[in-house]
Amino acid sequence: MRLVGHTRFPLWRLFLKSGGWFVLVAFLFVFMLTFFSAASLQLAKRFEAEGLSTTGFVADKYERIETDSDGDRTTVYYLEITFDTRREQPVTVTRSVGFSKYNASEKGAPIPVLYLESQPSEIELEPGENRSASVATRYIALVFGLLGLGGLWFAGRRSVAGARARAYGQMYRAKVIRHHRTAISVNKKRLYRLVWSNPDGTEYQSLGYPANLLRAFKPGAEITVYTGIKRDWWEGDVGPRNSG
Repeated sequence: MRLVGHTRFPLWRLFLKSGGWFVLVAFLFVFMLTFFSAASLQLAKRFEAEGLSTTGFVADKYERIETDSDGDRTTVYYLEITFDTRREQPVTVTRSVGFSKYNASEKGAPIPVLYLESQPSEIELEPGENRSASVATRYIALVFGLLGLGGLWFAGRRSVAGARARAYGQMYRAKVIRHHRTAISVNKKRLYRLVWSNPDGTEYQSLGYPANLLRAFKPGAEITVYTGIKRDWWEGDVGPRNSG
């Protein structure tokens, strides 16, 4: 994340600074979830067309602690399942399961398996689980889509208001009163806002930034501000007015 500085920049950058990145992430999740839902539905149709039932055995069970890119740790449970196909082909499949399924399964115990005749390594432990996953994912995608649309309206409205204030609002100089610590963190860095007051004494806040980007704007420092219809905007948020 960078401050705008003293260069002009397009509206889409103000859109991203106003929360548009959330919109992009939400729609990215919609795309990924929609793709997963379609793939799960296609797999469900294959199980309905060619799925065969058999009884397998739990050859092994174990758990692993997996760490994501943010350092969050999650326990993933695995079952190693062996079974013979209708053509007496031995198959061993390892797949992740929920804790309840993992806890209820013992080594050597029989376990019902539904497999694809053309691809025996593809199994279902619960009949219809792929179709259920498709439906559930579709609803989750719908939720992210609605959040994305709400974010699009919010960020779009906010960025247009900032651009309008930069172009037409009255410009004045103000002094930074303090840095406000927000409850928002990005990449594990807490965001802060500059706080100032207009000539009438009304306080306003900037967009959020990591603390190191606001060190040059200590309390008492002068900043340039533009008046807007509902709020005033710091020049560092919206960029300088075009003098040409």
